[in-house]
Amino acid sequence: MARLFIAVFILVAAAAVAPLLGSQEMPETAPMPVTQPPQLRPLADTRRLVVLLADNAGTETTDLLVPHGILKRSGAVDVLIVATEEGSVNLMPALTVMPDMTLADFNSAYPGGADVVIVPAFHSRGTPATTSFIQAQAALGAMIVSICEGAEPVARAGLFKERAATTHWFAQPRMARRYPEAQWVRNTRYIVDGPVMSSSGVSASVPVTLKLLEILSGEAWARGTASNLGVDDWGPAHDTSRFALDLGTISLAAGNYLGFWRHESIEAKIADGFDGIALALQADAWSRTFRSRLIASNADGQATSAEGVTFITAIEPDVDLAIHPSAGAPLAALEANLASIADRYGPGTANFVATQLEYDRSASPR
Repeated sequence: MARLFIAVFILVAAAAVAPLLGSQEMPETAPMPVTQPPQLRPLADTRRLVVLLADNAGTETTDLLVPHGILKRSGAVDVLIVATEEGSVNLMPALTVMPDMTLADFNSAYPGGADVVIVPAFHSRGTPATTSFIQAQAALGAMIVSICEGAEPVARAGLFKERAATTHWFAQPRMARRYPEAQWVRNTRYIVDGPVMSSSGVSASVPVTLKLLEILSGEAWARGTASNLGVDDWGPAHDTSRFALDLGTISLAAGNYLGFWRHESIEAKIADGFDGIALALQADAWSRTFRSRLIASNADGQATSAEGVTFITAIEPDVDLAIHPSAGAPLAALEANLASIADRYGPGTANFVATQLEYDRSASPR
């Protein structure tokens, strides 16, 4: 019986870290490819319209909320979160939000489509609904921007064919196998190739959105927004080779997951007007430790961020740690949360979280 118990736990651990255990073999670094300049359709109205595509069943937290928040705060463009169906959007690995409208509603209200569609990572590789929407918007002239593993739904829609693209460091080998018609690029935070743009892992949502804002509204507008976010540089420079999973990290992750008696609920109490960008990064970080999950709490059952997103909240009866919701410069807030994670769970867990987020702590604001 004891052996069976141990075997079951080993299997559970393997299942928990399976998404992180695929081949990490990377192709040799190639020179940056020659790409086409950004292609935007002619301005049809007084302002550009940017859509963030959301799958209700599962959309990555930071990939969705950080680009939305930065563009909203800029005031330069109109921004909508458009979901595949009615109801709330479950975010991964934490939080729940309400979209502005559904795909059907958007298609009815905006028959001419969007100027830009941003595609975050989904729980799925892409569904018929998301694939159809991406293809239709591209056909209407929209620039398509993928964040992190949102590259897969875009590649599935055929838009990276004979184009340069990038994605999360861990997904690079898999994407190269599945979509060899694209040219997968390492060592860059983002890359633009004509009507498509793509970014590396989760934390690249900050620089890629500022670059998109620069494309849409000019360098001065992007610089003003970046200054308000505490960001000095949103260039593409990046070293993919800094990110990898070794046996020690995998063992730590399995131990965190298996030690269910040590799992914790982290509560962040929010009220209307809270910083949605910083909270997204905070929730993403604490909910990737394999030991904790962050819950947004509010007695009213919902709260609306400063960027206009309605978050569905909960009251958690058994809270292990109450923390203040983050605010201010997003990457500094992320670093502060990683430091808190290191204090509570050890530096190994904090570094494991940073690796998942493709966030280089050596270059971070301290």
